[in-house]
This record gives sequence, C-alpha cells and structure tokens, in this order.
Amino acid sequence: MNTEPIQKNGSEFYATGTKVGSVNQAQNFYKKVCIDPYVASVDSRILIYRFMEQGKLIENYHDDGEHGAGRRLLKYMRENQIMDVAIVVTRWMGEHIGPQRFTIMEGLVNEVANLILDCEHEDDSTRHTAKVKYSHRYIPP
Repeated sequence: MNTEPIQKNGSEFYATGTKVGSVNQAQNFYKKVCIDPYVASVDSRILIYRFMEQGKLIENYHDDGEHGAGRRLLKYMRENQIMDVAIVVTRWMGEHIGPQRFTIMEGLVNEVANLILDCEHEDDSTRHTAKVKYSHRYIPP
C-alpha cells in the first residue's frame, strides 16, 4: 500500500507499507522498497514495524539518517495501536522544516495503516468483528 507524495518547502514525503509477522518479512520489505527506482534517490528511508510473534511484541525502527524520526514514528504507532505492519517513510530533502516533518510523517504512517486495514477488511469478508480506523489525519496546508 502506498500514499501519494506530500510536498512541503521543497521536501517530498512518501510512505509505503505491508502486513508483516516476522522480522525477516519486515527486512525483506525494506530491501524491496530500497531498490524501487522511485525510492532509490531519496535522502532518508525510515523503517518502522510492530507485530506479535508467538505472543511476544516485536517492534523496531531504522532512521536512515533522519535523526529521531524512527523513534517518534514507533511511538506514534504504539499510541495508536498500529500493529502487524512494516512501513517505510521516505523523504527527499528540501528546505529545513523542523518538527513539521514529524507531523507529515505521522500522517503518512496513519494513511498507510488505514489502507492496509481497509484492504485486510475487504479481503476477509467472512470476518464479523468491527475494525476501528486509526484516528489521526494530517491535512497539508
């Protein structure tokens, strides 16, 4: 699942994600994203993932030079109970935009998580339990 790019002061942000259930799946997804021609030229590829494996919570991140971004996005995923996904947020650097970059990135994480949730819900038409969408929405100015 992919988002549309968001541009702010010369920076461009984009996110892609998938369902995962193991570290190997998350790492393979990251490798696959990194060789994508669209993503190959970015300045940062931030990986965040969370899932349960054999009853144990597995979560981690990789900043790829975007200091503090992985930690902050993982915190966002915890707070919004986003699970069973790996997400890569990419950034092409433009002007310095400070903490606004985190708000944009959080919005992209939310968007990808909801796209994955919607796809999962469509694929599992036999499931009768309700799904709650992740609530945060970023609306660019």
